[in-house]
Amino acid sequence: QESDLQTKIAEFFAAGSRWVWVVRLLGPRRVEVYASPTSMVTRVGMDLLEAPGILQESIPAAAMYDRRVALDITHRNLLIRAGYRDIESVREEGREEGREEGREEGREEGREEGREEGELKTLWALAARTLGRALQAEEQTKIQRALREGGLSNAIEQVTSSREELSRMLREESIR
Repeated sequence: QESDLQTKIAEFFAAGSRWVWVVRLLGPRRVEVYASPTSMVTRVGMDLLEAPGILQESIPAAAMYDRRVALDITHRNLLIRAGYRDIESVREEGREEGREEGREEGREEGREEGREEGELKTLWALAARTLGRALQAEEQTKIQRALREGGLSNAIEQVTSSREELSRMLREESIR
């Protein structure tokens, strides 16, 4: 009954409520906003409902009766609570984190490649000094393979062995 509703609205205000919202689902969907038992404004669709001091953000009246709008508003409010303006700001933060991770991985890969290249050039120089001549491309490839397969210590041991031993190893199919 409408009279029972009006009585209930008066009771809410008597108990200290600042606003009462009545959501009408029969007939045109709408929200009746009461600021007192006798002062009412109707809100529909995307008209905003406000409750300063209670709601952090305004919400469209449709959120009271349209599930899709209600979910959109719920998501928005959760994002705001987490410190985001909207879903795009979450995406942008994710993209920036991804870019930073990519930059860090690139720096790490670059350091690793630089270290490997430095080790290889050092091994080539040691081998050239041991042999007393420049290395041929095929010999450089064998030393590179030895570094990859046996590690730095093993490769150093091999290229700093005697001239004859190193010459013999470089003539073989591969360095062990």
